[in-house]
Amino acid sequence: MSSRTQTAYDPEWVPTPFGLTNPNVLCYFNSLMQAMMSCPAPMRYMIEWPEHDPTSDNRPNNPLWDTFHTFMLQCMGSDKPKNAIVVITALKSKLIALAKKHETKVPRFGNGQEDAGEGFHLLLNCMGDDEYAQHFMHRFEHDMYCTRCKVIVSSKADTSFHLEIPPDFAQNTVEWEDDSKIQYSGPLNQYMRHHITILNDFNCPKCKKKERMIRLSHLVMVPNVLVVQFNKFGARKYVAPCPTTLTFPGTNGSPLKYKLIAKIEHSGNMGG
Repeated sequence: MSSRTQTAYDPEWVPTPFGLTNPNVLCYFNSLMQAMMSCPAPMRYMIEWPEHDPTSDNRPNNPLWDTFHTFMLQCMGSDKPKNAIVVITALKSKLIALAKKHETKVPRFGNGQEDAGEGFHLLLNCMGDDEYAQHFMHRFEHDMYCTRCKVIVSSKADTSFHLEIPPDFAQNTVEWEDDSKIQYSGPLNQYMRHHITILNDFNCPKCKKKERMIRLSHLVMVPNVLVVQFNKFGARKYVAPCPTTLTFPGTNGSPLKYKLIAKIEHSGNMGG
């Protein structure tokens, strides 16, 4: 596995933890802001971003990015921001503008039904800075095996900002950490690197029939920040034992080591 921007964890680029107030139902977004501020590599990129040079080709022409960048700079300074309302307001404005441009229904955002995962994806998609987003981008390669043809009929790459863990994964597992004596041995580690998904009634590109397909997924690139999203409707006990460390095999023989720097747990019911 490899990453073209892999860097070591450096606490110098992480602000001293502080709280964010909730002027309305923004707890999920405030949690997201705090988690993103715990990530040194993207924080360093943002702090060193050439804000002073308006002609720079790397400068996103996006008011959302400007607001987000200003917010993060304040977090690193002595004058800590009290809430994330400026960022989420800019995000809502950007989404509404995009909806009007494409003559679609204005999206509802910030009404209390979102979670940190949705906010994370919306933020990265709308900030207009691909280099910043690359800090969170991983890549899988999927091989599709047709049970009728008995061969792999297609292969494709799949990129995303997060690794999604299904609700039925390792339900009876108490300890998800790697064995201290066996590298890459934990069930979560193994699932991330290689796993199988069964797809029923999938159109096979070879035999042109709807057949039972087996998708073989292989993780081939990991980013500076590895985001893992558990099913938000799953029971809390499946989220609680999330490993504090993960190690992946690097392309040059050196292991890629990750440590847990933030965890968001979203709980509630249909009433709130």
